[in-house]
Amino acid sequence: SGSHQISFGMLFVNLKATAINYLNSNGTFTFSGQTTGYALADFLLGKAASFGQSGPSYSDQHQNVFGIYVQDAWKATRRLTINAGVRWDPFFGHTNPYNETLTFSMQNFLAGTLSQRFPNAPAGLIFGGDPGLPNGKYSPNKMNNFSPRLGIVWDPKGDGKMSIRAGYGFFYDFPNFAFDQFGFSPPWGASLTINNPANIANPWASAPAGNPFPLAPPNNFPFVKGNLQLTYGYPLDVKPTYVQQYNLSIQRQVGSWLFSGSYVGNSTRHLWLNNPVNQSQFLGNNPTCVINGATINSCNSTASTAARRRFNSLSPTWGTYFGETEVLDEGGNANYNGLVLSALHRFGHNFTTSSNFTWARCISDLYAPALGLSTFSETQLNNRRADRGDCPGADYRTVFNQTVVVTSPKLAGRALNMMAGGWKFSLSAIISSGPPLNVNTVLDQALNGNGAVQRVNQILPDVYLPNKGKDGWLNPKAFAQPALGTYGNMGAQAIRGPGYFLLNTGLSRAFRITDWQSLEIRGEAFNLPNVVNLYNPVTGFNTALAGGTVGGPGTFGVPTFANTSGLGAVTQSINDPRIMQFALKYVF
Repeated sequence: SGSHQISFGMLFVNLKATAINYLNSNGTFTFSGQTTGYALADFLLGKAASFGQSGPSYSDQHQNVFGIYVQDAWKATRRLTINAGVRWDPFFGHTNPYNETLTFSMQNFLAGTLSQRFPNAPAGLIFGGDPGLPNGKYSPNKMNNFSPRLGIVWDPKGDGKMSIRAGYGFFYDFPNFAFDQFGFSPPWGASLTINNPANIANPWASAPAGNPFPLAPPNNFPFVKGNLQLTYGYPLDVKPTYVQQYNLSIQRQVGSWLFSGSYVGNSTRHLWLNNPVNQSQFLGNNPTCVINGATINSCNSTASTAARRRFNSLSPTWGTYFGETEVLDEGGNANYNGLVLSALHRFGHNFTTSSNFTWARCISDLYAPALGLSTFSETQLNNRRADRGDCPGADYRTVFNQTVVVTSPKLAGRALNMMAGGWKFSLSAIISSGPPLNVNTVLDQALNGNGAVQRVNQILPDVYLPNKGKDGWLNPKAFAQPALGTYGNMGAQAIRGPGYFLLNTGLSRAFRITDWQSLEIRGEAFNLPNVVNLYNPVTGFNTALAGGTVGGPGTFGVPTFANTSGLGAVTQSINDPRIMQFALKYVF
């Protein structure tokens, strides 16, 4: 009413994701020939070396998304408009009707506190229904999530040809269901093995608890040492991610042109990361070491990865139950700051054009798209800052876009207009700097159990080849494997892949035959100048050792992409070349 326009609304979404995985639920026998010396003879006699079986893994996740907002657009003066509002975004934690929820508590692990729901589970595991974790809930609800919004538009001269805009918004984000795949963890989806089963008709007959794989695992499910190969969970009071966005821009109209300059920024807090709390420890470069009174051989190699895991030293009783263990670390953050310049010309003199240039920087911790993915784990235990760097796959420092559409005018004379009038020419171009990349060891040089994320040492100031191109981008001599038990000195996302330039054009003309018939001629060219756009180089450093020299497909530092479309795989280093196509369309 009056100078105020108040609006309000609400959102409600019911999300569900249901799946059942029966991988190896039927069980698998292994016949090794240990009885007769021949595997086939053992099979005929029913003398199995082992029997393994996995329980069905249920993934049945539910979540309700709810929000309410109110906003006021206030025309404070003829030249000043203020938009202000607030949104309530309560977070209702994901639920599971089968109550397949768990988490890991270091406090319970060190204290030896056992689960009440599954008493045979090792200390540290908390299941839905245990104290601290409600039945069927992955995480508690968060009801105090309020998101303010503010926007200001000011016309300093009052002539409608210039505006200054500023805005701020607070936005909550919530995890997708990929974070909730707990159905693959014991006792759901567990994989157990019996050695030398006495009766292959009933291999579980000799097991103390019998068959552990009914549809719902019993409370006395037999957890086995070394069987928890991957355990992960939320903290008991997990915090949702939120983003603060802010911008300031100036627009100015000059004739039929609109020019704009904008600062755009955001700050993200409580990014979700994978914290590998049960990493293997480096215990010195000696071939043997002692853990809890037991002598461990191959202590300075990956052969002792399981024995050197941190939990084994913290708790001799319960540590041997656990393998790789990832606990959600919601302490990550990210920042983006960008300058955007643009020029727009619309519908004047038979052409329109739009140009924009972005100069930006994005920095973040190593956020994870899902729990339990080792390639997105923090490199070092409880040290998320060791992996802080340019945003993976998102930090393109400079990007320029240009589009042009030109239409030839209607000409005097039917024949001349038929030949030259009404043609439409379009052009689009993009120029982008390269993405940030890591150079990983691939080998487990730190002996922490995860070589997928460890980075190398940089030993030369310039890591690129002087004549970098399709035959080589990175100089293998600029890198070296870290010493055993150490991490490389290269920062996260510290090198740049090749940039990108693409120019596409099109030319078309529609010829009217009758009121209800027309003929359209169209020609298009993609990558018209046939510019060489390279794929990113191979950055797994051990391929340099395998490939030997720069220049061969698949060797370290060479732009390479394995195209598996069609028949077979084709390894290539160059993106699509010039492609031209022509079309004739009859419309009636």
